[in-house]
Amino acid sequence: MIKIDKEEKIIVNALLNSKYLKSETKRTVKSKKKEIIEKIIRGLDNDEKSPFFQEIDHSIRSFDKKGSIIEKNGSKLRLFPKKCIFDMINDIIQDIPFFFSDYLIFEKNIDRYIDFLIDYFTAIKCVFSQEWVDIYSVIRRNVGIFAIGKLLSSIWSNSFNRLNSDDRMLRIIESLLSWKNNNKFIDLSSNSILNHQFPEELKRNINKIYPFFLRGLLDSLFDNQMFRKEAKNILIEFKNKI
Repeated sequence: MIKIDKEEKIIVNALLNSKYLKSETKRTVKSKKKEIIEKIIRGLDNDEKSPFFQEIDHSIRSFDKKGSIIEKNGSKLRLFPKKCIFDMINDIIQDIPFFFSDYLIFEKNIDRYIDFLIDYFTAIKCVFSQEWVDIYSVIRRNVGIFAIGKLLSSIWSNSFNRLNSDDRMLRIIESLLSWKNNNKFIDLSSNSILNHQFPEELKRNINKIYPFFLRGLLDSLFDNQMFRKEAKNILIEFKNKI
């Protein structure tokens, strides 16, 4: 039997405690992160001004399964699976403008972050209004909405943080209009080649679809002011409908 002296025991115990604390910290952060994402999802699902309002399917817990189809306002609508939205938010908060490095600070600002997400996806819904409600569109596919979520970190500017909600949506709509109008290959409809080009192995193909969106977006970000008037009209029309 190996004997260790008192000083060695102190060192060994300190190392064991250090590893235990690190392990416990990782578990705490992971648990807290999940709790925060769940709160964000509830905010998106329950806020009447959210484009995801009552459109998240909490019964689907697999990314590879499509959301249920329901009747809403006399039309058929495909819900977004909760697992897809969860994974998308988990990916988004790693990056600008959220960057989940300190969950206490993040949790303190969570309502503000929910508003950011609502503004961003409202802008998406404004520009791609027909595609948003089309049950067969790229947007209503898990891989499509996930890739659009990933674009947030590319389109975001720190200046957006200082704008009010309407001005923030307006700037995002301008960028999206420039993207849509200058790139004829950007098609999120049910007839899009993206609906046929990529098979059902959805997760594996996110990394193919996201760069496709990103290339077109970055090409158009430098010339979006010409769409300012159109962006204002689109936002006004959208607000008049709700």
